Amino acid sequence: MRGDAINENIREELLIAVKGLSDEQLDAHPEEGRWSIIQVLDHLYLMGEGHNKEYCR
Repeated sequence: MRGDAINENIREELLIAVKGLSDEQLDAHPEEGRWSIIQVLDHLYLMGEGHNKEYCR
């Protein structure tokens, strides 16, 4: 399986895992100083975009 196919499978699994969560749940911090779910997802998105730009060079 190619890397982009693996990444697509992971992306789909993440979307399924968070699909039913409310905005409140996505924004909740498990403890002070820890990232919320939405912050983690945003980070993964931004890192994926950066990786894709480097890959396309």
